[in-house]
Amino acid sequence: MGAIFETIEHFYYNSQRHREQIIFSAQNLKRQLKSLGVNSYPINLLHRQSAYVQVDKFLGINNNESFYYPCVLNDVNFKDNNDDSDISGYRSDNGYAIGATKKEAVLHALNEVIERDSISKVLIRYGLGIYDDCDCWEVDKKTLPYNIRVLIGSIEATSGTEVRLIRIHNVYSIPTILCVSKGKKWKYPLYGAGTSLDLEYATIRAVTELLQLILLFGKEDQLLFERLDKQWKEYNLIKIMLRFEFLSNRPIRNWNYRKGKKFHKNVDGLIAEEVSKLKRCKRRTYVRDIYEGNGVYVVQVIVPGTELFNLILEGSVLLPCNYYGEQ
Repeated sequence: MGAIFETIEHFYYNSQRHREQIIFSAQNLKRQLKSLGVNSYPINLLHRQSAYVQVDKFLGINNNESFYYPCVLNDVNFKDNNDDSDISGYRSDNGYAIGATKKEAVLHALNEVIERDSISKVLIRYGLGIYDDCDCWEVDKKTLPYNIRVLIGSIEATSGTEVRLIRIHNVYSIPTILCVSKGKKWKYPLYGAGTSLDLEYATIRAVTELLQLILLFGKEDQLLFERLDKQWKEYNLIKIMLRFEFLSNRPIRNWNYRKGKKFHKNVDGLIAEEVSKLKRCKRRTYVRDIYEGNGVYVVQVIVPGTELFNLILEGSVLLPCNYYGEQ
């Protein structure tokens, strides 16, 4: 069922329509972002600050506050003829997800944003050595629940690689788990990640995502690894980071897995708790409807100011958000 949902999600991403698209000036976009406390952002890459760009309209998850954001940052297939900048080389700090209900899709997308932000900050702090507001520990696999230990053991036996689990503590106090295969089978490690208020669910999601990547590893992945090699040939620090070698090179403490609080709340309660945790960190949350019909909902959630540096793992050439600088 998960595979079917993911296929449908990708289909609607690639065929989405920007229904509430309007033209917005770059200056208005910057003013809007600044009002949210976001001072450095890819929008600063516009060559002409007088430029106009096509934007999508988002609405606050808990209110009807409007938020406008460039289509080129929400949709990798979108071409904006108004814009002559490098902004299309970047992606937004957003999550794109499907669900059997709209709220289920919103929760999934929200967790995606937090997950990417958390991984990005680990790369920045431990990979680049630049302080950021996160911490991480390596999970002692012997302390994992039995069902997860069995799953990891099967992955290691099948792939011939060692699997490492990293518990990321983010500023939002929403658990994120990073699962990395560090064998010599690939030039760069494969990784899966999961985020949820339920720690066990986040762990299972990270482990199964890694398994999926191992089983589906193919020519496209090989080409990505070759591109990373060429891109960063002269930048050894970046290559060390991309290989997750900082997990061995830097002192990262061990962490005994402790079953967290089980969340029996309904989806409404989980969304409310996550939005509240983000709000305490001065992060606002917005949603845009992509598709509704045939028993599925597809949405896009954006949390302005969260980090997208994790895209360097996918071949993007970019700086951490805090280093875009204002123009």
